[in-house]
Amino acid sequence: MNKPTALEKKISPLLNLFKNTPPALALDFDGVISELKSDPRTAYVDEYCLNTIIKLTKILPDISIISGRSAIDINSKLKLENLTYIGNHGAEHIKNGQLIRKSPEGIEIMIKSALDYIKTQTKNIHGIFHENKTISASIHYRGSKDHKKTKEILSNVLSNTPNIDKLDVFWGKQILEIRPHSQFNKGYAINHLIESKNIKNIIFLGDDTTDLDAMIEIRKQRDLGNISGFSIYVTQKNINPDKKLSKYSDCSIEDIEEVRKTLDLIYSKYKSSA
Repeated sequence: MNKPTALEKKISPLLNLFKNTPPALALDFDGVISELKSDPRTAYVDEYCLNTIIKLTKILPDISIISGRSAIDINSKLKLENLTYIGNHGAEHIKNGQLIRKSPEGIEIMIKSALDYIKTQTKNIHGIFHENKTISASIHYRGSKDHKKTKEILSNVLSNTPNIDKLDVFWGKQILEIRPHSQFNKGYAINHLIESKNIKNIIFLGDDTTDLDAMIEIRKQRDLGNISGFSIYVTQKNINPDKKLSKYSDCSIEDIEEVRKTLDLIYSKYKSSA
């Protein structure tokens, strides 16, 4: 009998918390089931992860993709009908092929105005990509030569951006996000999933600061006795782990290679339930 790997020693005890009851699975997209790209438009779902997710749909009660991307975008990346696609950090989702969106009145005009200004002020920065997601916006600068300098420029631009005082600003991995003042975040998305689908067991995988709210919500619901669940922090090689993500996750794994293996471990654990 083969000795368990270091990864198995991390994941198997957590899976045992569910006993033989298959859990729901919630996954971030970028940095979890898709390699991080300098230009997010070129990102695609990892083929191995996709094939394992297809197998998992036959044995898990629910699989959701929770992303800062638009729900339409992540739906187009995976193209699986039996998944729940939650976009814009919980503000929209695709249900039965229909897009359901919740947004404050006037937010689309406000987001466009802010993004148009940022575009004009940063048009000479090579490797930057501005994305209008209708009810939020992202400025991706992973492709810029000097991440630190680009962030400083963006920070200065924000101080004069129209309506910025009426919007929320978030920084992630070489990304600036602008969203409406609202309760929408991945914690809201997890809470809505748990309540709307009566989920009692859940696993969440995330890699960035925008996933922190989901990890905190899972811990909160677990401490209240409402669910059994845990969060996995997907770190990157040669990059120091985020302290808050490390604190609120239940374990960490490294890069997409270990995401593949973790999905395999989940499948192996519950495949007899099919």
